[in-house]
Amino acid sequence: MHGRLTDGGWVTGVKVFRQLYSAVGFGPVVWLTRRMSNSS
Repeated sequence: MHGRLTDGGWVTGVKVFRQLYSAVGFGPVVWLTRRMSNSS
């Protein structure tokens, strides 16, 4: 997965979904995915 930021930069992988969820107001989902990825 690839995504383009408003400044023209690119993000890939899970970061695309985190950026998307943050943009539409799903901050708790972003927090949860970060928390889960750090627990392993």
